[in-house]
Amino acid sequence: MLRNKPVQIITALLFYLTCFHYVLQAQEDAAWRAISISMSNNGRYLAVKYGENIPGHREFHHGIWIYDLEDLLLPPQYLGEMLDPEARMVFSPDSRYVALGGYYRLLVFNADSKVTVLGLPNSVTALRTDFKWITFSPDSNYIMSYSDWWTYDHEMSIWNVHTGQRVHAVAALRSQQWVQRPWLSPDWTQFVDWSRHELAVIYEFDIEQGLGQLLVGISAVDAGAAFSPDGSLFAFATWEGEVQVYETYTWTLKNKIQHHKTPCGDLGVRFGFSHSKPLLAASCRPDKAVSVWNFETNEVIFLAETFSADPVFTLDDEHLIASTIGLSPENSSIHVWNVPRDFELTIYPGKDPKLHPNSELMATIAPDGRVSIWNIKSKQLLVTLPVPRH
Repeated sequence: MLRNKPVQIITALLFYLTCFHYVLQAQEDAAWRAISISMSNNGRYLAVKYGENIPGHREFHHGIWIYDLEDLLLPPQYLGEMLDPEARMVFSPDSRYVALGGYYRLLVFNADSKVTVLGLPNSVTALRTDFKWITFSPDSNYIMSYSDWWTYDHEMSIWNVHTGQRVHAVAALRSQQWVQRPWLSPDWTQFVDWSRHELAVIYEFDIEQGLGQLLVGISAVDAGAAFSPDGSLFAFATWEGEVQVYETYTWTLKNKIQHHKTPCGDLGVRFGFSHSKPLLAASCRPDKAVSVWNFETNEVIFLAETFSADPVFTLDDEHLIASTIGLSPENSSIHVWNVPRDFELTIYPGKDPKLHPNSELMATIAPDGRVSIWNIKSKQLLVTLPVPRH
């Protein structure tokens, strides 16, 4: 399998590229360009949204394909069409499903059978909603959605993946601004209400009962926030540049630090928690910097002045990855720092990095619009995936 047999994989890929040369040749004339990618948690599937520029039309036609990374001899399978260029693709924690959420509809597919298991239009609620922000429940049986437009539906919705029923609708006012922060903790036991001015209010949450009792209110402006992967920690930033980290069992302040010097604007501070170490990576667009803070010792152990965002650690915590903010793959790049080697930097071309659970492989959108698979430990390009045929 791809995550366990790199030598066999490379051999198979070479065989694949040799035997199916006509597929690669067809790419030269293909109009498809990768728009976004998403990898399943088990590392088997890679979903790719391709866009095709249709002559005579302003819009791009968008199609979703899924690759089986454990058997690249199989051609990519077509899932469906998603006209919204901003649509997001999210795999369920158990890798059974892949959801496509956009302004017009929500689609959920079975990743193995490629069968559609759920389809909801944005008119499913009384006040029109959208599905741009979606997250699966830990057991993969429910999906949370909310609109990032304050003029749309002012509720966070919980949908049953199998029946399409909305089992909960929690008021989630945005105070006339976009909210791109977590509403639910990773284990779905706590709900964060950002609707109150300069106050984040945390409630208990249960998938059966919905919203529970109030736990705590934190004086905070929504300038960036994130839970740690296990949900035990919560970080948020103020507009003044202070970052605070809370322990979520008792909601006590663990530490705080002055992170950035200037307001981070609408994008806010983007956070990435380490998986097993007391490290928190943060990026602020106006500061053009990525930093790593040890919140046990209250020290900044790394600072890079680079126009990067959305920092994330690999599962083994040996690499930190952040993307430059570019309008296209041609002027974008991916920064990969080797943490044990004093944050040694390697720069890869392209955008939208997605990490394999083995912490070695990284899928990216290359500058030519194709999808590349890299080994970030050997720093080698393993394969460029074939563009699907019409």
